[in-house]
Amino acid sequence: MARYTTILLIVLLLIGIIGGAFFFTQINPPKTGTTITLYVLGSNLESTTGEATKNLRTIAQIWEPGMVDILIAYGAARKDGWNNDVAITNISLLKQDLADGQIGLDTDEQGTTIPTRYILNRLTNTDMADPTTLAYYLDYAETYRIQHNLQNTNNIIILWSHGYGYDGFGSNKITGTKLTLRDLTTAFQTANQSKTPYDLLIFDACLMASLEAADTVYPYAHYLVASQDLTPLGGLNYTAFISTVTKNPEIDPQTLGTIIVDTYIQQNQKEPKTLSLVDLTRTPAVVDSLNNLGSELTNDLTTNPRIVHSLNRAYNDSQGFGALGTSTSTIQAIDLGQFAKNINEDQNFTSKTRQAAASLITTLNTYILHANSTNNYTAATGITVAAPLNKFKQEMPQTIQFDQSGWADYLTAYFANPDANGHPHPKLA
Repeated sequence: MARYTTILLIVLLLIGIIGGAFFFTQINPPKTGTTITLYVLGSNLESTTGEATKNLRTIAQIWEPGMVDILIAYGAARKDGWNNDVAITNISLLKQDLADGQIGLDTDEQGTTIPTRYILNRLTNTDMADPTTLAYYLDYAETYRIQHNLQNTNNIIILWSHGYGYDGFGSNKITGTKLTLRDLTTAFQTANQSKTPYDLLIFDACLMASLEAADTVYPYAHYLVASQDLTPLGGLNYTAFISTVTKNPEIDPQTLGTIIVDTYIQQNQKEPKTLSLVDLTRTPAVVDSLNNLGSELTNDLTTNPRIVHSLNRAYNDSQGFGALGTSTSTIQAIDLGQFAKNINEDQNFTSKTRQAAASLITTLNTYILHANSTNNYTAATGITVAAPLNKFKQEMPQTIQFDQSGWADYLTAYFANPDANGHPHPKLA
């Protein structure tokens, strides 16, 4: 009798284990689709005209649970609910927070305005333009994804703020700080997420489709969407973006990136703008090709210093980016494809130099998957490098990350030539 009782207890125990496992699996089953992680440094974009709130409201209105989840960190703006602290929330909580029309604030039972309760975590007295904060958030997002069993088809990160190309990203007007490209490297290297590259990294910011920026982030994402030029207020076309992933949560990232590029350009075409999609895995090949061209240009400058006049023309005939309107005073980058084309077609350069330029163009053709722009540019092929102007000349040692050979040596030689005065042209009116 005791033996049968023991067998019965074992059977019941097994049934309980299997049933319990089935029960918990049903509570938190694996979820596939698209997960989006946003890091929003509101800066004066939020404090003056509420641009971040507008974008987040659009996302919240269109989002549906079927697309899995969206995680958001926001702060870094001189505005109640945004200043001093970093709030971390998800899209479900954000929708509740937006019920009163604003993000970051609530009203308690006595009618007193208080920081919102609709968050997952709050980091007090924390600077979002600090690499340790970004690294913490990247780790937090990865832990959140694992805990919620989000087995993503697409894992997307959006970095939202001001952009400065070779000079960094993100502006915290409260602390007067920003994230340099080296800070971005530090953050991604520190975060555990760096072990699993994102499918798509998006800079909703000005000037971040630069090779200097791509060289910083390429180990941490497969594809990059960014702008060569300044971005108008309003940012990406989030209506089209979120609608696309809501209807097709398992869309492949290259197709999604192409849609993001085109729908951004299609909205309000009265405003000059560019956007491109590049294959970050090919960034080292582009850098190698650029360094090779730099080495040949250095040789040309050494053997024939007067070639600097041809280089000046190559710069003058290249599209500049970063200018306000048709001004030239704030240009900080050039279209790399157009510059290489100018070198390749100029017979004053040696055949080896022109061949190096042709090789760079070929490499760029496989690197830049899709580029689009309004008709305000002589060229917007998809990626920039810093323009050889005074500001960059002063900052180059701190900002350029290409292995300090080839292209960096050429820039040093060019700057040393007393006749160097190339100045890219601004966008068309």
